[in-house]
Amino acid sequence: MNMNATKRKLGLAAGCTALVMLVTYARPVQAQRSTDDTQEAARILDAWAQNKMQLEIAVVHGSELVWSKQYGVADLRTNAPVTDRTLFRIASISKLFTATAIMQLRDAGKLRLDDPVESVWPAFKLQPAEEKGPKITIRNILTHTAGIPRESVHSYWNDFNFPSRDEMVNALPNQRAAFPAGSDRKYSNLEFALLGEVVAYVSGETYTDYVTKHILQPLGMTDTVILPTPSTPNMSIGYGRVRRDTGRRDAEPFVDPRGLGPASSFAASLRDLVKFAAFQNGAAEQAGVLSPWSLRDMQQIQWLRPDWTGGQGFGFQIQRDQQNKLRAFHAGLVPGFRTMFMTVPQDKVAVVALGNATNSDADGYAEQALATIGQAVMEHERREAAAKRPSTDVQALRKFEGTYFWSSTLYEDITITVIDGELSRVDLDSTSPMAGRVILKQLGPNTFRMMNGGFIGETVTFDIDASGNVTGFTEGVDRWKRRR
Repeated sequence: MNMNATKRKLGLAAGCTALVMLVTYARPVQAQRSTDDTQEAARILDAWAQNKMQLEIAVVHGSELVWSKQYGVADLRTNAPVTDRTLFRIASISKLFTATAIMQLRDAGKLRLDDPVESVWPAFKLQPAEEKGPKITIRNILTHTAGIPRESVHSYWNDFNFPSRDEMVNALPNQRAAFPAGSDRKYSNLEFALLGEVVAYVSGETYTDYVTKHILQPLGMTDTVILPTPSTPNMSIGYGRVRRDTGRRDAEPFVDPRGLGPASSFAASLRDLVKFAAFQNGAAEQAGVLSPWSLRDMQQIQWLRPDWTGGQGFGFQIQRDQQNKLRAFHAGLVPGFRTMFMTVPQDKVAVVALGNATNSDADGYAEQALATIGQAVMEHERREAAAKRPSTDVQALRKFEGTYFWSSTLYEDITITVIDGELSRVDLDSTSPMAGRVILKQLGPNTFRMMNGGFIGETVTFDIDASGNVTGFTEGVDRWKRRR
C-alpha cells in the first residue's frame, strides 16, 4: 500500500504518522472515498489528541478503517514507537470475546441462555442469596444480573497474586450471591471468569483453544494473545500516572489474572481490534463467527435500568447517545492500561481507543472520535444515499391522497398524504398526528409497506375501481373506505 497516497486519500494532515489499513475478509472491500467532512473531522480530532501520551485511536465504518493514528511510545526506556501491531492489555474488553463464545455455543445448540448454570456446568456451587430463589442462568451472567460477587475471595487486586482456575472454582462454595438472580445488576469479573469455564466444559476444548479456533482465527486476529506475558513480542509497557516528584511515569507491574483470564487477560493490537470492530459492525458475517441475530442480541438491551437511562446487552453495556441512538460499549482497565471499545449498531460505526497509561482517557478519546469523525462519516452517508435515491414521482402518489375511515366506529378518520416526497399515513384523531406518522414505502403499483409504527412491516394495498379511482385500502386484515 502506498502510505502517502493513502494518507492523502483519507485527508490526514501533512506529516501525520498515521498507520492506515483496510480490513479484508472473504471478499475485498474498497477504500472509503475522501470527503471534505471526514478530512476536516480528522484534522480536528488529530489536533485535539496531539501531545497525548501512549494512545491509539481508530474509527471503523462497516468493514472499512476510516481513520487511525498512534501517539506516544510503547516503551519509555527505548522510545519504541506505538504501531498498529503494538499489543495493549485490553483488560475487561476480554469479556466481549467470552460473551461471543457463549453466543456461538447457543447458535450451535449446545446450551440455552435460560439454562441454569449448574445444569450446564456441574462445578458451579455458589451459595444462593435465598434458598428458594431463582436459579442463576447463563443469561443472568451475560447481563451481570446474577448477583455473583464482583471478585473471587482472594485479595488479588492488592497483591496481584491471582488465583488459579482450580483455586477460583474451589472457593465458590464459600461465596454467596449478593441478591436473587435477575433482581438487580452488579458488574462482576468473577462471573465472566466462570463463563470461561462454561465455554471449556461445554465445548470440550480449553478456553484458550476454543476462542483461538472459533473467534480469533476466523476473524484474522493473528496478533491477539489470550494469555500474554511480559516477554510476549510487541507488548507495550503499561505506565502509571506522572509522578509529582520526578515528572516521570513509572512502569506498572505486569498483571497475570490466571483463573480470571476470560474476564481480563487478553492483549491485542489496534490492527486486530479494527477487525473485531468490523465484525461487530456486521461486516464479517461471511466469516461464520456468529449468527446475525446473536450479534444483534449482544448489542441490544437485555436488562434495562429502572430509570431507563441505559442497560446491559450480552457482554456490552448499552446507552443512548445525544442523537438518541443506542451505543454498545465496554471499557477496560488494568494497571498501566486503559481501553475502550464502542459501537453504534444503527450506523455501523465503531471506535477503538487504547492507552498504555493508567490515566489514559480512553473513554474521552472514543467519545471525541465518534463526535467528530463518526458523525462526519454518517453525514456523508446520508448525503450519498439521498443523491442515489431515485426521484419519487410525487404526482403519481397524489392519487392515493385522501381521508379514509374504518367501517367500525372504534377509530376516527385518518389521512393519506404526501409529506417530503413520501406517502404517509396520519391519524387525524391523535393529539400529535405528525409524531405518529407512518411512512409507506411503495412495493408495487398499488401496494406499500409500513416502515414504522405499530404495524411496521405489514402491507397496505389500495383498492382501485374500474374507472381507476382509489376507493379504499386494506391494512393487514382491516379495510378502510375513502371518505373524500
